[in-house]
Amino acid sequence: MVEAVRGKCNGIVGAYEIAYSQGLQGFFTKFGFEEFESKGIKKLVKKFGPFEFPEPVRYENRYRFPPVPGKVVVDTFGRSLCPSAPLALLTLREVCREFGDRVVLNEYCVDERQELEKHGVEGVTYFNGTTSKYSYELHRKEDVREILKKCFETG
Repeated sequence: MVEAVRGKCNGIVGAYEIAYSQGLQGFFTKFGFEEFESKGIKKLVKKFGPFEFPEPVRYENRYRFPPVPGKVVVDTFGRSLCPSAPLALLTLREVCREFGDRVVLNEYCVDERQELEKHGVEGVTYFNGTTSKYSYELHRKEDVREILKKCFETG
């Protein structure tokens, strides 16, 4: 990847979700990536020349909880390019099925800018509109079960 873009740009941005998970930061460092922080967002970059990151795009959160009486509602907003999204989505689907019709799972793909602007959130999962987790935090079935159980307890 590095060789393919050499001479075509000033820098490459490493995927920050991957880079900051269990030892992968060291992997990227071996290839000359360095930590860079801008506006509170950490990234790993490979520098080929001087560059500045553009301002991050911030969308207004337009998420509105759609309650369903007597059920726990799980709303998940993901992007197909997010490396952790497929595993998190499979985990959510499987655990939600365990609870049968007591859980409503709404999946939103925010790959298209129009959908992202409509909801204003990405990479986040809401449980009954209040408890939110990032998709990379939802790989363990036990964690999802615990969150759902708490939602049933609190109504």
